[in-house]
Formats: sequence, C-alpha cells, structure tokens
Amino acid sequence: MYKGNPLDRGHLVRRLDPCWGPNARDAGEDTFHFTNCSPQHKRLNQHDWLEVEDYILKTTDNANVQISVFTGPVFREDDMIYRNEYLLPADFWKVVAFVNKSGKLSATAYLRTQKNYLESLEFFDDEFKTWQVPVAQVEALTSLSFNLPTDADPMARAAAGKGLESQRGSIRRIFSAADIML
Repeated sequence: MYKGNPLDRGHLVRRLDPCWGPNARDAGEDTFHFTNCSPQHKRLNQHDWLEVEDYILKTTDNANVQISVFTGPVFREDDMIYRNEYLLPADFWKVVAFVNKSGKLSATAYLRTQKNYLESLEFFDDEFKTWQVPVAQVEALTSLSFNLPTDADPMARAAAGKGLESQRGSIRRIFSAADIML
C-alpha cells in the first residue's frame, strides 16, 4: 500500500505525547503499533499536522503540563478506495485534554483534511487546511464522546461569547502555531 506513492504510515498519536508518568517508556513504545497509524499523505504527516503537534507539545512541556491526546480518522461512506482494497480517510481529528496552570480542565480539538491530495495521490500547490473546532464538533463527526465539560473548551467558550459562527460551525483557521487557542 505504501510503495510508489506519497503515503506515510502516519502516527495518529505521536511517540512523545503519552511519554509522562511512571509508564512513560511503555507508553512511547505503544505508539509504534499499526493500530496507531493511518495512511496519511506525507505532506500532511511530516509538515502541516506536525506543526500543530509540535506547538502543543512544546507549549505544554514548557508549562510542565501533562496532556492526553486522542486522534483518529473521520470515517465516511465516501472514503476513497485505493488500489481496489484500501480505504483512505480524507480527514483527521485530534482532541488534546489537560489541566492548565490554574488547575482547570482544558480541551482543544482540531480537524485536518488531506482530500485534495488523495484525489490523484500527487503533490499539488493547494494548501492543507487545519481548523481548530469545538470538541463537540469532533464528537459529532466521529460518534465518540470525550465527556468533557463545555467550559473546558476554549472554542466552545469563544463561540458562545464572540460569534465565531461560519458555514462550518464554530471554527478557527490555523495558519500557524500562533493561531492556536489553548
């Protein structure tokens, strides 16, 4: 599946994210199982999504904050079938939960697409887009429940007070790490 194309075995949760506490070494090693990877275009895996991950890890490391990261593909009925047998997800989600410096639970969510790259599995000049979204939006897309209070999510708080509504719901376009709300 990964030969002769720009697809990577993309880690869903990167090796360093769960590396804290008494089982840090085991947690890091557990990220190297196929259950923690998904086909991702190498540009998504090695560059654009990585910038968001690096920023979150660096920011929480500098603040000595332990994080829990949940990541996965958005499964859809119309996912592309590659080489007549592999389903390639067009979109990925990430939810990061942590207790912030003031002792309050905080959670942020992100959506990332690779759809434009999958259509021919070649590089285009089109840009990938990353969106910071309310955790509830990821829950709706994936049928998962993270069981987090709404006030833990800065996007949910911002949408309630600042009118961040758009045709896609409450979203924030991430152009660089400086755009991320934690």
